[in-house]
Amino acid sequence: MLKFLVTLLLAIIIFVPACLFTSKFFRLSGQAEDDFVQFTKTIEKAQATRTQQSHALIIDSDTFVIGYTGKKNTQLCTAQNACATFAYPPECEGEACVCLCQEYEGTGFTSSTTQEDIVCQQRTCEKVGDFEFKDRLKLSGFYLTDMPKIFSQGYFRNGFVIARGELEFSGLRFNFQTFRRLPFIIVVDANGKVGLCNELPCQVYEQTP
Repeated sequence: MLKFLVTLLLAIIIFVPACLFTSKFFRLSGQAEDDFVQFTKTIEKAQATRTQQSHALIIDSDTFVIGYTGKKNTQLCTAQNACATFAYPPECEGEACVCLCQEYEGTGFTSSTTQEDIVCQQRTCEKVGDFEFKDRLKLSGFYLTDMPKIFSQGYFRNGFVIARGELEFSGLRFNFQTFRRLPFIIVVDANGKVGLCNELPCQVYEQTP
């Protein structure tokens, strides 16, 4: 009996951590993966037809979505213009694109556009065309929960970030809603720039940095 219990304990000690480690590589559900691709196609359709579109994006736990204007780093900024940088992915080849980040780690929080502050360990990107996303979209249009003014009045540069739950780096926490399905409205302005938000009108941050 003692030998059996020791064997069982060792099996648990080895098996449980192995399962937890392996689960990190399967956090993206098939439904969320398919929906992400459909989301990028909806953005393409909006820009190509210059029409308003809508899409309810599915976000799994420990993942978030980033939109990039071609060849530019996307930034998530506080109201005081301190910005975290998501470096433009080389696989997007100069076009606007949308990427799904499954694992991330923070490496700093600066106002530099040359340093990447958040690194995705697993990233899936879809190119969506040769256009720009509307600049300085307000964070408040992306399902932020109640937060201090410095965060709730923040904005994006050169793209957007759609997150679920808490997005943290360098001790700063941006709290987004925990809903798995997030409805967004996709709009195109007269210059063909694409923006999105959770309600109309899509607000743009007015203060000049």
